[in-house]
Amino acid sequence: MATVGLVLVRLAIPWPMKGVVEALLPIADPTRGNTQTAAFPSDSQIAVLLTAYVLLAVALGLAEMGQRVCMAKFATHTVHDLRAAAMHSLRRRTGAREEPGELVARLIGDAARIKESLKGILVHASQNGLLYVGVGVVFLFISPALSVFFLIGALLAIGNGLVTSSRVAQVFHKQRKKEGTLAVALYRGIEDRQIDIARLDRSSAHKDVRVTKLITRSSLVTHGALATATAAAVWLGIRQFEAGRLSPGNLFLFVTYALMVHNRAVQVGRQLARSGKVLVCVRRIGALLNNDGGAPLVMAPTPAVSRGP
Repeated sequence: MATVGLVLVRLAIPWPMKGVVEALLPIADPTRGNTQTAAFPSDSQIAVLLTAYVLLAVALGLAEMGQRVCMAKFATHTVHDLRAAAMHSLRRRTGAREEPGELVARLIGDAARIKESLKGILVHASQNGLLYVGVGVVFLFISPALSVFFLIGALLAIGNGLVTSSRVAQVFHKQRKKEGTLAVALYRGIEDRQIDIARLDRSSAHKDVRVTKLITRSSLVTHGALATATAAAVWLGIRQFEAGRLSPGNLFLFVTYALMVHNRAVQVGRQLARSGKVLVCVRRIGALLNNDGGAPLVMAPTPAVSRGP
């Protein structure tokens, strides 16, 4: 509900300014070959429109605060329940021999990543995705031709995000395996301080950087696709304005909405790409949920540490 309220307020914010623009801007009428100027508005009319804008901005802040708090509570409680179920499952597994470091990496590391990523995905994907749909509906009433470009941009952003998500999942799976190996090495190194974990640490960090590169490259493609679609739609809007089929106020709305949703559409694609990381972590913890019941968890003994050069 907070997300829906947030999106509705965002959609309403440009309308008071549209009223100001239509009241002040001369309206060209190419079919008559002259320019008609609307009556200059009174101070009270402008004050009402600006007051409405301020109230909408305050409502936007309240709705966003409510949405983020609700999403954070949902993500936190969901991951808490997931981790609790995994630990309960581990205590009932039969003949399980688990490395303590790997268990910690999964139950603490993967759970923490799920919580942070899930919160971001819920906030951005729901808010920005719904906003994009809402703007597309508004464009259907302003100009159906302009909404076609908007739909193309959305499909490109979603498709690019989904393709990148699978690649991110492959790389991040390797990164989490290295993190688990690093956790095992750290656990063993508590008693033997001669273990060199620098190589494992560097390798894990390298995978993390590669994931970031994949996501940012995906965002770059989305930026270009959306900008191209918006530029083409603005060009068409100008032609419609010159032909007298689009008012300056509606053209103002289109430009405002296009600027409003550009970065948010990029965020939708980025969150879809990041979902690959969440799926990997969920699978790693999900593997601990499968149990046969019965015997308590048996941890693998810590093997002797090699004292090589």
